[in-house]
Amino acid sequence: MNIISGDPGAGKTTLLSDLVARMSQSTASLYCTAEESLSQFKNRVNRLKLNYNEDNLYLLSETSVESIIEELEAKQIKFAVIDSIQAVVTENANGSPGSPSQVKTAAQAFTQYCKKNNVTMFIIAHVNKNNEIAGIRKPWCTLSIRYCILIPMTAKSVP
Repeated sequence: MNIISGDPGAGKTTLLSDLVARMSQSTASLYCTAEESLSQFKNRVNRLKLNYNEDNLYLLSETSVESIIEELEAKQIKFAVIDSIQAVVTENANGSPGSPSQVKTAAQAFTQYCKKNNVTMFIIAHVNKNNEIAGIRKPWCTLSIRYCILIPMTAKSVP
């Protein structure tokens, strides 16, 4: 379980869109967008000219943690991105989407599923005014980014 956070517009979604496309070349991969439509996500993939394997890349627009996990199981996904943890809800916690109890319980459910099923997952988390992620505390690995630049890799550019 990996959490990537950063300011709005820093490139979290762009970075993980590129990563999930690359991972789909070799394994069943899922990108779950809880904040935008599938057509918006597909437009980004096309705009960025990302190279992906159609047979291995699954797109999902869903906010229910339980439904996301069902999809992970049904498709036997081994690499997944959840965009974002503040937009999903679980029936196992009180509160509205983005509340500390929802975020914490959703992150725990995804962590348990990933450990049990050997799934690599990245979760996008938005930060609050104090530059903190609501409801999430250690031991999860977090990566905070300010901005990212994607550089296409070619056989010539790899040492």
